[in-house]
Amino acid sequence: MLDKDKNYLYFCVSNHEMMNHRIGILAATLVACLAFSACGEKATGQPEEEKDGFSFDDHSGKTVKTLDERQALVYWGWDTRWHEITDPKNRSKWDYVRTHVTGFYTNFIDMWKINFQNKLSPQQTLKNLYDTFEGKSAFFEATMETRVNDSPTGYNNEETDRRTIDQLSDAGFSVDYTSVNYMSVSEADYCKERMKLVATYRGNRKCLYLCGPWCFGGSIKNDKDAMQMCTWGDGTQTDGPLGFWYSNQNKMKETSYSIVKQMDQMGKETAIMLAPYYAGIDAYDPRKDFLRVSKDCVLGHEDAGAMPQIWTLWMYGAGGMDLFPECTSTGGVEEAACSGTGVAWWLLKHLNEFPVLNYGGEATESVKADVPKGEVVKLSLAFSNRNCPSVELAPVLRAVFDTRAKGWHYKFVRKNNDVTDDFVFRGGLNCKGGLRILNTNPLTIDLYVQADEGAAPLTIDIEAMSNASNTVNKKNIAQLTLQPK
Repeated sequence: MLDKDKNYLYFCVSNHEMMNHRIGILAATLVACLAFSACGEKATGQPEEEKDGFSFDDHSGKTVKTLDERQALVYWGWDTRWHEITDPKNRSKWDYVRTHVTGFYTNFIDMWKINFQNKLSPQQTLKNLYDTFEGKSAFFEATMETRVNDSPTGYNNEETDRRTIDQLSDAGFSVDYTSVNYMSVSEADYCKERMKLVATYRGNRKCLYLCGPWCFGGSIKNDKDAMQMCTWGDGTQTDGPLGFWYSNQNKMKETSYSIVKQMDQMGKETAIMLAPYYAGIDAYDPRKDFLRVSKDCVLGHEDAGAMPQIWTLWMYGAGGMDLFPECTSTGGVEEAACSGTGVAWWLLKHLNEFPVLNYGGEATESVKADVPKGEVVKLSLAFSNRNCPSVELAPVLRAVFDTRAKGWHYKFVRKNNDVTDDFVFRGGLNCKGGLRILNTNPLTIDLYVQADEGAAPLTIDIEAMSNASNTVNKKNIAQLTLQPK
């Protein structure tokens, strides 16, 4: 059941299920003007003269910035379903997820069940999990509660924390992250001791303060105790019952965004949880709403400029939701299933896939175009989502010029808005909000260029980072070579 007056979910065994070749296209033939669109509009092959008064900004002296390198981490786990998860016969049902997640997520209740409600030994179960996950990292959520339940084995303390880390480590996992739930300022010294224990026992790892973002009325700054506990460790993790996200319980959404931004300001990390639990919100049914509401949570954080370093998908309170499959296929097009593995499949694709560039149904990585000197020429760059058309892509796109840009004028335009500074100088154009790329919603950026007398051939690489929270994942998706004539 849920205690709405505290910043946590109250766990009890009796009612707890709790425990979430070519790419692209840039251009075809340029005469004086080349236009193409992602909607399949063909270039006329005729010069298109721009209206009088078209102008270019002076970019001389501007500094090109690059984004900091970030790697988005995704942990996944489901309590009590270990034997289905580890059954080799089921691997094909979630092969993308198990081979692409960062690692295994577990918590104090799940580990008690692995030890005391398990047909196999706990060590065999954890070894099977280790062998199933290609990512060998583990995230352990501890708690300040003294008991998991009222059974003789249901105690919870430093001994059980050590037992969990021993068992995960002995199975082969690298326990890289921990968090501590149910902390309070009134027990500050003891809480800090427990955080230190789980952070340093058998290694050194990050430890986060775990809180419920529905408790702070729109901003974590509204709660001075929470702000104090944020300073105790390496960052903050949110509890994530999506029933509350669906209803925006006590401004859960706004608070969650504020937590990420506050941790960024403090130089700390944030882990946002996605959990199917309905949390008493009857209008939300995880069996049909988990995928849709998870998307709203992820995309909402992106649009708010509040991208966490870590996503923890902890499948507690699943309410009869399916474990498999991760995706379905219709006509060769894969789409995420509304299942425990399906949300992870969508999130991993969203964070890691790249757009392509299309023209007339073709794809190319290399464009060579002649540009008549003194004339303004338009090249329409049409980015689309061909590889996973059902997944909303939010890449960061940037143009990288070679050293021969002298004598060239250029401007990148999106629907009459000049985006040159973002596309070239500020690290890249973040394709969030209305700029997200779906097969039904391609993104067209118009590049206007003009070559002066004496201009040398110009090469422009179009680079994509798969997501602003995952900038380490990048590649050049196309190259333009412009030849002045």
